[in-house]
Amino acid sequence: MYAENYFSVTPEDKAKLAEIKKKEKTESIRGFRRPLNHLYPKSVRHNESYFPNNFLDAYDINAEKDNMRIVLEEYKKVIDLPDSNERTTQKFIRKNRAYFIIGSVLKWDYNFGHHGLYIFPEFPLSSQNNVDYLVIGRRTGGFEYVFVELEAIYGQIIIKGGNFGAAIRKGISQVEDWNIWIEKNYSCLFNEFAKHSNKEADLPLEFRELDKTRIHYCIISGRRKDFDEKSYNLRRRSKKERDILILHYDNLYDYSRDVIKNGNY
Repeated sequence: MYAENYFSVTPEDKAKLAEIKKKEKTESIRGFRRPLNHLYPKSVRHNESYFPNNFLDAYDINAEKDNMRIVLEEYKKVIDLPDSNERTTQKFIRKNRAYFIIGSVLKWDYNFGHHGLYIFPEFPLSSQNNVDYLVIGRRTGGFEYVFVELEAIYGQIIIKGGNFGAAIRKGISQVEDWNIWIEKNYSCLFNEFAKHSNKEADLPLEFRELDKTRIHYCIISGRRKDFDEKSYNLRRRSKKERDILILHYDNLYDYSRDVIKNGNY
């Protein structure tokens, strides 16, 4: 996801880290322990994470706020174009490395990601089936997963009577296929995780054994203007009954603004 490969740390950053570690030790001797992770070089924080090249570091938000605001407004211009679609959006996010926009889905009401957040674009479930984005967030009780499907921005989003149109129904069908595959093949995912993982850190049990309470799905389709009272009601039912969260592209804009404002996911 990044121009830099965070599986290695430069000698310069190692030297900076050594100085910060000395400061931590000195303050600890004085009678209190104050970790200074926020002062670690970016490459070090990534390198020490479970997935160095897929890590969304919350400490980076404050340092990059101005650029994130600019990129987010460009995202808004992209989705406002009448001929934009999900591929246009994915291309924009990849080109600008604007993965915080996808990470913002956790702002909806997911109670994880505060202790570590990772994004995997085009995550392969099988040789024929990729997930647009896999978001992995950590909380006190371990890691949880959000499998994200991007669908059409314009078109058959909501049809007469407030029911879901072809775009959202297609997304639901795709997610249901993922769910079936994951139940049967979850152990296969570990090999993919292992390709991207920090080899010095053992992946926790939740990466090896299926716990359906940790699996969530999200479909992004349409714009705010497409949704009415009935479609919002259907959205709530979908989340409650099937754990499929349905968002529109304006939600990503709103949630991303909140990420930038509050400095966290």
